[in-house]
Amino acid sequence: MLKIFNKYNEKEKEYFLANMALTMMPHVKSTAEPLISDKEREFRQKFLEELYAKLRLEPDDNSVKSRAIIYDFISRTLSKIALKNSDINKIKDSIGDKGLLRNDSYKIVITPYTKKCIESLGLRAKYIEDAIFRPDIESHFQPGLPGITGNKSVSIYLKTPTSQKSAEIYSILVLSNRTGSTQNVVDAWPIYHSDVEIFNCQSALEVLKVFIDKYGIKFEFASKKTKFIFYDKISLSKDELDDLLKHKRDIRGILRYDRDNYKYSRMDFMFRFEEEPPSLSVAIAFIINIEKLVNDLNKHGLRISVDIFQSGAEVREWC
Repeated sequence: MLKIFNKYNEKEKEYFLANMALTMMPHVKSTAEPLISDKEREFRQKFLEELYAKLRLEPDDNSVKSRAIIYDFISRTLSKIALKNSDINKIKDSIGDKGLLRNDSYKIVITPYTKKCIESLGLRAKYIEDAIFRPDIESHFQPGLPGITGNKSVSIYLKTPTSQKSAEIYSILVLSNRTGSTQNVVDAWPIYHSDVEIFNCQSALEVLKVFIDKYGIKFEFASKKTKFIFYDKISLSKDELDDLLKHKRDIRGILRYDRDNYKYSRMDFMFRFEEEPPSLSVAIAFIINIEKLVNDLNKHGLRISVDIFQSGAEVREWC
């Protein structure tokens, strides 16, 4: 900070710099002399003299380039003052929750069970980190329907590792539950391009839909029969809601499918009960046929066992 500001508090510095920045903006034109006191005019002159010296500019240099350098310094100084007394973590959380945080600024969390499932499919945690930090394409979503105020959002990432044999090209699809500046990894899947046609997909969400279309299991959830639910609100009667609430911690009583024919599965399910009006707010819901997926993966020389998926996935309640 410049020495001329030593006797001034943060608000006074901020006020003065904002006024200086305004007068230097190229679109601000005025034929009248600014209404400032002699004392402030003198202060501005001393400020500019010290600033020119600090930035190693010639005192009489009033070129566009010189003014741009000064304006940039004032803008950065204003930002520092504004953030000085702010909670940086809260700012990161706010930006992150909107999906606008720089990718490598997110904290990545993978539960032990999810890590075990991911590794059983031949993926390592560092692959997941690389897909989130340096994705080829990504999609970020937030609750946007009326009445949905949950604090959890969804992010989807796709990364195609380099240095692959042309016949064995695969991509890594990562699904995460975004909370502030934290990415809670929900699942990750290897997708071989010869098995799933993703060439025409324009977004990571489209890739997920194509993947589910091939490996997903049709299920019944409340009044819906489908393979995939994404940010939907399902209306219920009071009796239907009461019945579902009885099974709140028993996924078998909420999401129904032919378990006898699909012994090995992986379920991704985030939802919330709404009592007024009776409804279910669903962030995402789908079930993967692990046996079908593993059969395809093993054709590529992998040696994957389905045993870990026998009990299905953990319940993830969106709240």
